[in-house]
Amino acid sequence: MSAFLKPGDIRRIHTHLRLLLLLTLLVRGGMFLAYPFQVWLDDNQAAQRHLIYSLLEGDLLIGSLRHNTGYPLVIAPFAAVGQHLGRLDGRFVLLAQVALSALVPFLLYDLVRRHHPRRAALAVALLALFDPHGLQWAHLHLPVWLVALCFTLSLWLLGRALQGGMPRGPLLLAGSLMGLAVLARLNVAPVVPLIALPLLAANAFPWRRRLAAALTFGAGCLLVLSGYALLVHYPSTGSLRPSCTGGINLLESVQEAGIPVVAGNGDASTRLLHLNALPANTTLDSSLGYAKWQNPGPWVSPAQQQAYLAQEPAENALETFDALAPRVLEWYLGPCETDSLLYAAAFEALGAQPLKFLQALPDEMFHLLHRITRWHLPHVDSLELYEDGDLPFPLQRARSLQGRAYMRNPLWPTPLAIYSHTRDLLDLTNFLIVPALVWALFRRRAVFTQAGALLLFQVFFLAVIDWREGRIVAPLWPLWPLLIGGMLAALWQRLSAWSDARR
Repeated sequence: MSAFLKPGDIRRIHTHLRLLLLLTLLVRGGMFLAYPFQVWLDDNQAAQRHLIYSLLEGDLLIGSLRHNTGYPLVIAPFAAVGQHLGRLDGRFVLLAQVALSALVPFLLYDLVRRHHPRRAALAVALLALFDPHGLQWAHLHLPVWLVALCFTLSLWLLGRALQGGMPRGPLLLAGSLMGLAVLARLNVAPVVPLIALPLLAANAFPWRRRLAAALTFGAGCLLVLSGYALLVHYPSTGSLRPSCTGGINLLESVQEAGIPVVAGNGDASTRLLHLNALPANTTLDSSLGYAKWQNPGPWVSPAQQQAYLAQEPAENALETFDALAPRVLEWYLGPCETDSLLYAAAFEALGAQPLKFLQALPDEMFHLLHRITRWHLPHVDSLELYEDGDLPFPLQRARSLQGRAYMRNPLWPTPLAIYSHTRDLLDLTNFLIVPALVWALFRRRAVFTQAGALLLFQVFFLAVIDWREGRIVAPLWPLWPLLIGGMLAALWQRLSAWSDARR
């Protein structure tokens, strides 16, 4: 059988798929023309670009104690090809990201339609296609779209494996994809075991076979992670510690709950405040020293460290620690010792007011479920692509910060305007996520129940250990259209049946 479509084959494709393909070409094609990669990069995008360029220069040891490296490892081959295309190099990489990201609605469609009516599958796929949170990430140098693709493809492979007798190949590949997703965004690691739970609950298979399937899935994930740790991370950093930035995230989460870090909390808090009050001789920005994050120890000489620690606190030192304040402790203590200190201070703050933290969790989860971030400024939230009103034309001489983001990169105004005037309307579906979550958990339909459990767990986990930021909650964005689309399709089916019964 030929792998290519013949002239008459397109007619044999289901109408839903033809519609989905046409809309994908229009929507994704329009977005591709409207939004090139940004010239002005925020710190996180710049860090990913730095790692990609390091790979292109032949440095394979890009392991970092702060920046996730899964995305650069995947994109570097496309960037290598793009280097031979002259001015179209960025467009080629963007095309690859957009094309790969566009697979998510199709995967969701096939995942749902194997166990539910095709109308439900189409509703899920269309919501995924038009979800502004899903559309934007392929246009940024961030790993969100890659994690979403790996996650969805893994779910799809597991669904296929359950129907096909649990062959080892798809299970191993699904686990490997989740391993890659963890490399791209470390905070998705806790959901990996939950993805494998349907394998253990498949009563149609003997217990031993179910256990072997779950272990195969886990082996694929561990194979990717251990291979990266031994071949890239440890040779790069000299440490098997995957990250040295979790402490500041937990501390930010604690402070979002209104719990201050004060000296009365304990020894770690006292030491943190003392160190934070020491005046730095020079302005040191730990966020921009991308290569330095390979070094777990101090980034200054022993003499500089000793001189810094021997100082007396400044007279105007703060009595509470601000997690968002500029920090220089990575330079003088090293990122990993600083991280351990921040963790200890966060746990002391939690121990001082545990009930207050627990009381803040429902509100935090509510905001995360509705994809409302902690920022309330335009375009620094969960919707990060600029609207047409923020982009003066012609852009070649734009003076504003927003205009500078795309300077010398042409934008097509028509699809940009369509996206700008529809994204807030499309984003209103977020208000349906709570009823959709309740419906999924109590309806007990395998695909939707698993999606609801995954979303609820991930949101709870992020509410505890991280802060509200668009790129933090976004990697599992396909769960929103999956749940909301499934609920809307079920409601439509009920209404249709009720209408037919009344006739």
